[in-house]
Amino acid sequence: MPRGRPSGSKNKPKTTSLLVAQPVEPSMKLVIINVDRGKDIMQTILNVAHQGCVSLTVLSASGTVTSVTLCNSPNDGGGALMLHGPFTLLSINGSYFYNNNQYNLHSGATRSPPVSFGIHLSTSKGKILGGAIGGNVIAGDDVSITLSTFSHPEIYNCVPKGEEEDDGDKNNNNNNY
Repeated sequence: MPRGRPSGSKNKPKTTSLLVAQPVEPSMKLVIINVDRGKDIMQTILNVAHQGCVSLTVLSASGTVTSVTLCNSPNDGGGALMLHGPFTLLSINGSYFYNNNQYNLHSGATRSPPVSFGIHLSTSKGKILGGAIGGNVIAGDDVSITLSTFSHPEIYNCVPKGEEEDDGDKNNNNNNY
């Protein structure tokens, strides 16, 4: 009785499929913008968001500012306070959500307030001032802004433990952190 392979059979090559990674658009990008002298810094930041259809967060800012408009507190009569420099730009902070209506809010999440950015400046004598930006921030020399741009953020309602609303379901997890 013959043993082994039938006559004429060979080792046939096995086909292997190669998995090729498709390029993926990164969800976050680091962007550095230089603002020309005399241009509005805040308008430049918002232009980046609108041109790229992205949301953004300001990570750092440096340079000089020739004038800035700050929001006065409601206790001081509201309105705006315009300051003329030059000032050294210490920081700008804030985030902007592009087309806030397109994002799927998780249950219980609240919409973000209108555009709100803060700024801190230093005078030539070392006095520090700052507050909420209420209008134009005009660039002086060497203004550089570092932004993080992102698409499709997930928005959650952040409720501290112990302050959850009683909705009748104690075990309901609504992605609260």
